[in-house]
Amino acid sequence: MADQYRLISGSHMMGKTKYTEGDVIETDLPLCDMFKNKFEQIESLHVKQVADDVQIVDDELDVEEDIAVKYELDETASGWFNVINSETKTAINSKKLRKSEAEELLNSLNG
Repeated sequence: MADQYRLISGSHMMGKTKYTEGDVIETDLPLCDMFKNKFEQIESLHVKQVADDVQIVDDELDVEEDIAVKYELDETASGWFNVINSETKTAINSKKLRKSEAEELLNSLNG
């Protein structure tokens, strides 16, 4: 099984894919050893793919526990939205989304 790393500084190219700060990479390469102070290895990571290019990463999630987190839309600018955690009011998407993308993400999260 490949190890998982979170990019903690700058950006990184791997093949034709460009990763930016906060992205998670799964690989057999020892990224922490190869690139000092650029990656952190994630021990127990749970990733939920919620859209083509959006993942929710929670390294403390207990998969046996049913968590009832609710999400809502937050318009940030004309025509651009974030999906936010209703309790913490923090955005879960890494970049602003068009309304249709945000609604699709919201529907997949809230069921």
